[in-house]
Amino acid sequence: MISLAKSWRPLIVLILSISPLSLLIAQEGSYKQLNNLLIKYELRNEWMGSLAFSKGNSIIFTKSIGYSSIEADEKANLKTKYRIGSISKMLTSTMILQMVDEGLLDLNDPLSKYFPIWDNSINITIEYLLRHQSGIENFGLNRTKNYKNIDPKSKADVIQIFAESESTFDPGTKVEYNNANYLLLSFIIEDVDQCSFEESLKKRILIPLSMNNSHAGGYIDSSNYESHSYFWKKKWIRNSNNYSTFLLGAGSIVSTPVDINSFIYALFNDNLISQTSMNEMLKIKQGMGLGIFSFPFYEKTAYGHAGNYSSFESFTAYFPKEDLSFTLCMNANREDFNNILKEVLEAYFHK
Repeated sequence: MISLAKSWRPLIVLILSISPLSLLIAQEGSYKQLNNLLIKYELRNEWMGSLAFSKGNSIIFTKSIGYSSIEADEKANLKTKYRIGSISKMLTSTMILQMVDEGLLDLNDPLSKYFPIWDNSINITIEYLLRHQSGIENFGLNRTKNYKNIDPKSKADVIQIFAESESTFDPGTKVEYNNANYLLLSFIIEDVDQCSFEESLKKRILIPLSMNNSHAGGYIDSSNYESHSYFWKKKWIRNSNNYSTFLLGAGSIVSTPVDINSFIYALFNDNLISQTSMNEMLKIKQGMGLGIFSFPFYEKTAYGHAGNYSSFESFTAYFPKEDLSFTLCMNANREDFNNILKEVLEAYFHK
């Protein structure tokens, strides 16, 4: 099974050999199998959301199930936008690597160059932030434990939290997944580009890729096709309208599966970053690349990221050999997310 979030487990499977004709038949059959699977999910009221498969830069299958707003009786559709959580980190990493390519910063730059906020910042490099090897205290798990529900914080407030924190391990010695790393990277992006994180995101990624249904943060705006999220307690209960801009490049981006497919395809094929930076991004050390993970699926290997924010769950992956992009965004789920991903991909690949 695909492993996500807290664990990344390899698959041990048989490699299947198929002819071009059987491949065509399998692909045609897999769409029917996939569609039937999604109908089953919807009839059982197991989750709500949207997904998209792309071959090259062309959409080949999309479907939405459930509602973007149960209260307003609004069904989810291709325009529905979701909080993508930590998939945001892939876009943040891409912007940092663009700056490396432009000579605006270096992966070996110490954090102290930008924020000399505590003694150990001289030992924390940009690469360590990207790989979650900084040793910075995970603010989301202690003093601001309920950060999802707090009012927007200023950069000065957040920097003060970091200034009062202590390192949890020596930088570069291990990996500990931590939103704080990517919040600091967001601040570095703002400092280098001399504009807000959202403006940098627009000019560097969203506008060039015509990702017109994506933006960073803010309160949920139903009139802009933005989905609410729900949790299950004998029925779907709507979450509060959380302000996700606080997380910036760590998890604030709002998007659609189609837009995210456009991004991940472009990342691997359209020179968003140099080949040198791409090679660096895909170097997996202690399970982590530069804002990206590798995912084994049967005999295949994909690269991407997962996200989770206030009952929103998401996953995106690119399969290089198949030139296939896949993104799933949920706004409600009462089943195991990992199992759903496995079933959806098995249906697509006719496993």
